[in-house]
Amino acid sequence: MNSYHTIGINGGHEKKLLDVDLDFQKLAECPVCLGTVDISPTQCKNGHVVCNICGNNLKLCPMCGDEFTLANHTLTNQLLDSLPKLCPNTNQGCTVISLTKGHEQYCEFRQTECKFIDCIWEGSVKDVFNHFVRAHRESLPKSYLSHTLKSYYVNFSKTIDFYDFSPIVFKNIVFWKVCYRNSTTKCIIHKFYYFPTRKPTHEYYFIVSFNGGGMEFTSTSIAVTDASGDVDVLGNGEAGVLIPDSALDKILNGKKQLPFSIKMVEIEMDLEIFKH
Repeated sequence: MNSYHTIGINGGHEKKLLDVDLDFQKLAECPVCLGTVDISPTQCKNGHVVCNICGNNLKLCPMCGDEFTLANHTLTNQLLDSLPKLCPNTNQGCTVISLTKGHEQYCEFRQTECKFIDCIWEGSVKDVFNHFVRAHRESLPKSYLSHTLKSYYVNFSKTIDFYDFSPIVFKNIVFWKVCYRNSTTKCIIHKFYYFPTRKPTHEYYFIVSFNGGGMEFTSTSIAVTDASGDVDVLGNGEAGVLIPDSALDKILNGKKQLPFSIKMVEIEMDLEIFKH
């Protein structure tokens, strides 16, 4: 695993360093999409560069109208490779200059949104917990007071596909829990994910149990991280349990509520493994 080095901007010298880096970033700006060009950009005979994506759609240089060259410009590539990288979340308040890639994956200023229905809040991941406490405290399960959460799914149906998106707060960390059931396969799937504000040092496991009528169905999944917040890309960290309808009838109560419990387990990661 590659480590990354960062420089925080908190003084006069650091501010000058940021200004210099901004000047370099401007020189390495693609004139078409205004993004920073990558290593081995498309370059014309006069030395103007555009990013490869834009270069694929151009026949002539947008700066001078000259043709592009296929030559490998070693010096240009070396300069681009050694250029300190501004965090993509600079406009949101991040003041980190990364000397290598990796910071943005756990940047506390990366943007996310609230998944509560009718809530339009968007902001930095570092502010998610405060938003929940301020705007949705009454809707939060009291899981931050215990390692075990007991609740129930409402309006659960055997014949209609079920989908539920809800938060869990554990040790001041907000986890999004996604549960869905396919009425054909009769399998209940759980996914858990969260947004760390630094490289994780612990793993989080969620043990979900349904029980009633002398039966118990349990599944275990690990919470995964995802910078984009797009639950559709979370292929791993998925656990499911098959509950036949005959057993489901015994677990469901008269109000079409499906009781469940979730036990949260925190395990410290062995970071020494990643140093070898």
